[in-house]
Amino acid sequence: MDIPSLEWKKKAYGTPSKPIKIAQFRDDALNTRATQLEGHGDNGAGIQEIPSLPLFEFPPSPLDSHGQEDVETDESEDFAQTLTSLQEFDYDSQNELGFLEQLMADDPVDPEEDSTKIVSDEIVISVVFCHPRRGRHQALAEIQVLGSQPLTALRNTFYCPTDFLQLDNWDPPIDSLQVKQSASYFFIENVFYIDTRDPSAADYSRPIIEWAEEEGRHPSIGPFLTDVMSERRFIDLTLRLNTPYLFVHQGNCEHIMVFKEIRLVQGVQKDIPPDPR
Repeated sequence: MDIPSLEWKKKAYGTPSKPIKIAQFRDDALNTRATQLEGHGDNGAGIQEIPSLPLFEFPPSPLDSHGQEDVETDESEDFAQTLTSLQEFDYDSQNELGFLEQLMADDPVDPEEDSTKIVSDEIVISVVFCHPRRGRHQALAEIQVLGSQPLTALRNTFYCPTDFLQLDNWDPPIDSLQVKQSASYFFIENVFYIDTRDPSAADYSRPIIEWAEEEGRHPSIGPFLTDVMSERRFIDLTLRLNTPYLFVHQGNCEHIMVFKEIRLVQGVQKDIPPDPR
């Protein structure tokens, strides 16, 4: 995959932010809230809402219009149907969990299972997924995750039809709408976050790291680190807003992912389905 120039990144995504430690952002936001609450009583009436970090406005995408997407003839019918369904999805009316609720409509969580609470000191992070195509990136989905959730929650939520394509073998699929544990990784700030939930899954990062460590390789490449996706929460990350990162699955299916916004939850608690891991 070609590495875009800095000027191209600014044009497509906006000016990248400085590295942000999510845990530090939460602590600073909570301190700001506590300061604002002083002198306003327990309910905080009259205080201003704590501002989020700069909001990233994603460039217009063909998926936001009512026109037909220019799907090439050699694309699978499943992918074309996915694009159509995304066109029909109302992004403007989406709340924190709207995309997750629609995605799991046909494969719901057991209502008897305990739900997770979004508490008042929780961090919400907005992530935009894109599909690189013909030199331009098309927005496929915007998903909100919580700081307390593991990275596998994002992997489970994002839908790509290649996770469900039947290949030469007839082994039963290991991916479902709720849980996707086939080989994959997130590449964020020179760290490969690898999905190890399936013991037989390949480590796609290994050949890249070995290539980067070859003698004579350009010194600006690497060093790269690895971590386990299921053991790392979003609150643990250091990242930049408006900066393209990478999600790779099914061998060579690549998606650009951009962290759009980070904010502290305002208002009441809310139930969300538990992460099936």
